[in-house]
Amino acid sequence: GRSMRRWRPGGGDRDGEAHNGRVGERAEALLQRVWTLYRQTGGDRKIKPDKMVYGSVITCWGKSGLPQGPVRAEALLRQMEDEYEQSGDDDLKPDAIVYTSLIKAW
Repeated sequence: GRSMRRWRPGGGDRDGEAHNGRVGERAEALLQRVWTLYRQTGGDRKIKPDKMVYGSVITCWGKSGLPQGPVRAEALLRQMEDEYEQSGDDDLKPDAIVYTSLIKAW
């Protein structure tokens, strides 16, 4: 299986979606789907989103060019902080890279 640590949606795709908003929506939807799979598998750590995944999705929203992009990015940071507080899992503890991604989104 493919490791979530290698998943980096921030770069857009062949169709140049990084600047038209769809990439933010798609990346966030995929993140939520992965959380669902993680919970359905009883916590399979191979598919658990971590700070790198959250940072990538935050970057997607920051590059979306949409007015709601920074707001969605900030909401994802809050979700990440909540997940970290509930679990105590350091893989979900926001770091300087994640905060920098959010600052750049604004």
